[in-house]
Amino acid sequence: MDLALEWHKKYNLPFVFAVLCVNKYFNTYKKLAKKFKNKKIKIPQYILKDYAKKRDIEPKEIVEYLKLITYNINKKEQKALKLFLNKNKALS
Repeated sequence: MDLALEWHKKYNLPFVFAVLCVNKYFNTYKKLAKKFKNKKIKIPQYILKDYAKKRDIEPKEIVEYLKLITYNINKKEQKALKLFLNKNKALS
């Protein structure tokens, strides 16, 4: 089950998997995050093929899915994160 897809179907919002939060050394982490964001990630073919085989999907599907990942927190992402946190809090 693709939880991000289910979340999007239900709330019409992106699913925020993680947020990097820092208080100390902000500029250092900002530079590090920028370098990461701008670097093209390459997955070795043997890892891609192994992962695809275990999940019974084509490697091409994995690559296409990974293209959907963004690293920006805009208004929709903020709204989605707030909704997720509120729902999580309600479960506690």
